[in-house]
Amino acid sequence: MNTANLLGKHAEDLIYTSTYFARNERGEYFMVVSNQDRALFFKHGEQTSVAIALGVDYNAP
Repeated sequence: MNTANLLGKHAEDLIYTSTYFARNERGEYFMVVSNQDRALFFKHGEQTSVAIALGVDYNAP
């Protein structure tokens, strides 16, 4: 069964996003978010939020 069958008439309303985390040499995290329209935005990530999102892959500054 494919996703369109599971979601029925709402399948065309889905919006796909990808979120990437980047860390600079000072230990600051930034989120890079893109969507299916290829729109990008960058956002400075708060350490607590990034720690939750990355789990065991988080490196404290």
